[in-house]
Amino acid sequence: MEQKRLCSDCFILVRGQLINRHGNLVERNHIHNDTVYVCNSCHNLICLSHVPHEWSVIGVAEKFDDQPAQSA
Repeated sequence: MEQKRLCSDCFILVRGQLINRHGNLVERNHIHNDTVYVCNSCHNLICLSHVPHEWSVIGVAEKFDDQPAQSA
């Protein structure tokens, strides 16, 4: 399965583990101690784990839109 490319803002965020999110990220939902964002630019789902503080890519938003959202 091919992963969609990250936009430059998401790449820098995940690679550099920056403290602040960038302007194209919109909060989607919370899962336990994690916050999931969708990027309006590249449409990837980006997860912020609060303990430890870490950004990660969890998928492409279009793949998850057909599934019902679950919250804790």
